[in-house]
Amino acid sequence: MRRASWQARRAHQGRRAGIVRRNVRARTFPSGTVPPHLPPIATKWATLLATVFFEVCGTTCMKLSEGFKRPWPTVGVYVFYGISFAFFSVTLKQWDVSVAYAVWSGAGTAITAILGASLFQEKLTKKKVASLALIVAGVVSLNLA
Repeated sequence: MRRASWQARRAHQGRRAGIVRRNVRARTFPSGTVPPHLPPIATKWATLLATVFFEVCGTTCMKLSEGFKRPWPTVGVYVFYGISFAFFSVTLKQWDVSVAYAVWSGAGTAITAILGASLFQEKLTKKKVASLALIVAGVVSLNLA
C-alpha cells in the first residue's frame, strides 16, 4: 500500500532530523535507481531561462493587446510578467544581480527582436542585427568576467 505524499514528506523530514522511520520506501525509477537531482548550476540556468521565456511571452502579449484594447492578450501581459518577476526573484537568490539582469534583458531583447521579425513582419536591418550582436557579446562578456 502506498503512503500519501504528506506522509512521505513527513517521514523525509524525520530522516533529516535523525529520526529513522521504517516502512517508508524511497521513490525509485523503474530501473531501481533513485531519481537524480539537478545540479545547482542547472537550476540556476533553468530559473533564469524561465524568467526570459515568460518575459518574452508577456512582451508578445503586449504587442497583441493593441494598446491594452484586447482583453485576453492584456490579461496575458499581467500574468506572464507576474510569473517572470516571480522567477526573477528566485533567480536573484542564485545569481549576482548585474549578471542576472544583463542576461535577462539581453536575451529577452534578442528573442523579442527575432519574434518581431518572424511573427509581426518587422524589419531586421543590418544596424539592428549588429546592435543585437553587440548586446549578446556584452552579456557573454559580463558572464565570463
